[in-house]
Order: sequence, then structure tokens, then C-alpha cells
Amino acid sequence: MPAFPLVQEVVGVDTNVLLRAYVPGADPQKETARRFILRLSPQKPGLVTQLTLTEFYFVLRRTYKLPRLACLDLIARLLKTPVFEFEDGESVEYALDRAYEGADFQDALIDQTHRLLGAHKTVTFDQKAADRLGWELLE
Repeated sequence: MPAFPLVQEVVGVDTNVLLRAYVPGADPQKETARRFILRLSPQKPGLVTQLTLTEFYFVLRRTYKLPRLACLDLIARLLKTPVFEFEDGESVEYALDRAYEGADFQDALIDQTHRLLGAHKTVTFDQKAADRLGWELLE
């Protein structure tokens, strides 16, 4: 059974398409990416996976040096865009909420995924993640 049976055609969207479309600046592929997104619709949505979103966030922060809150706001805006479907959008919303509270976006998404898959705890060497998400710190 298809993951999105009510829509005619779902098109997977890679990170670099989102980056070209949504990051300010002059890029020769920007208009192509924007035209592609304008052709999407709720009946022919673009599929954005959790992996795509985490890579998107990482590149925004590391390559484009965008402030953390600007990156979170951009992901929140994408979530509200009706032409995109998201792999487990509820988990992405959870991760955004936790990230706005101070957790790292990727860690919050990992946390929620672990919970959904039945993990009773998450272990880490990351003190901040342990403090903010209640993970067990390995020492």
C-alpha cells in the first residue's frame, strides 16, 4: 500500500532543491528550484523526509551560517506549506518544539524517533542532549 494513497503523485525533494529555493542569495539554480516548487500541489506534493530535514538544518547552520532560530523558523514555515508532505510530520513538530526550548533539532528528532520505536532510553556522550532531553549520559 502506498504511503500517500490519496494523492496522485508524490515527488521526493532532495535537500539541495530546498536549499536553492529557500536560502537567500544568487544561485543559478534558484529559479529552477522555485519553479519546481510552484508546480507542486496538495495533489502532487513534494515529499520531505526526516533525513532531508536534518541535512537541510545542518547545511543551513554550518555552510550558510544562519542563526539557529532562523533555521528553526524556516523548517516551521516548510511544515505549514501545503505542497509538502513530511515523513512523520508530528515527530518533526515535536522536534521543533523541543528545539525552540533549547534542544538541538537533530537530537530532538532522534529522541522522538527512539520513543516511537520503543526505546526506553537514549544514551549519549553529549552533555547538552542529556540535560535537555533526559538522555542517559555515558561516562
